[in-house]
Amino acid sequence: MCGVIYDIIFSAIRGEIERIELPEIGQCCGEHAVILCPVCNNKALDNHAICAFCGWEHDGFPEDHYSAANRATLSDYRREYSRLLGEEFRNV
Repeated sequence: MCGVIYDIIFSAIRGEIERIELPEIGQCCGEHAVILCPVCNNKALDNHAICAFCGWEHDGFPEDHYSAANRATLSDYRREYSRLLGEEFRNV
């Protein structure tokens, strides 16, 4: 995994990405629908919006498809997010 992914994930974990209160899952928020993020299971927006909790950009690709926007597959990004999340809380 490249350093850019670490920077994105750590920025999200530390709350450096603006978080807004979202409506319930399935409801609309402007041009987006509210979904569960496939990486961290927090509420997020679909259609290329970036999750404020993990930094994943929702591009709609299948789990094993490489995402240029995220510089990883969904499964690789999820695995790296879990690993880095664990490290962040161990270092607190």
